[in-house]
Amino acid sequence: MEVIDQGADAFQVLKLRVWLENPENRKKVSQACMEELQKPSTYMITEAFRVSKGKYTLMDKTGATIRLKAGILGKFLKLEPNVSLQITDEGDLVIEQPAYFAIRYAIRVGEGFETPSLGGLGEVPETADAEIEKLFYDAFSK
Repeated sequence: MEVIDQGADAFQVLKLRVWLENPENRKKVSQACMEELQKPSTYMITEAFRVSKGKYTLMDKTGATIRLKAGILGKFLKLEPNVSLQITDEGDLVIEQPAYFAIRYAIRVGEGFETPSLGGLGEVPETADAEIEKLFYDAFSK
C-alpha cells in the first residue's frame, strides 16, 4: 500500500469536560449517549491516523504482482458501492475512502477520562508518529 492522502483526527477530552460544565450543553447530549460514556469499561478514541486515499498493489502467494483490470476486480474484492476506486495504467488499485490505522484512546477513570501514557515507568514516552511509522515499516518489510 502507498499512502496518497492522509491526516489525523483528534478529540480533546478537556474541551469536552469544559463544554459539559455548562448545564445548557449537557441538555444537548442524549441520555443514551451519556449512559454509554459513564460505563466503567468504556474508552474514547482521542487521536486517530486516517488514510483517505491509498494505492494498493495486489500480489499472489509467490509475491508476483497481479495486474488488475476492471473486468476481474470483482474476483478479488467486494467493496461498498459508495467507495471511490480506480485502476491505474500499471494495474494498481486506488481507493479513496477513509480508513483508520492507529489510535490513541482515553479510558474511563471515576467521573472522567485519562489518556494512558505511551511509555512505562522510567521510559521516555513514544510519540504516536513513531508508532505509526513502525506500523508502516512492519507492513512493508514482510
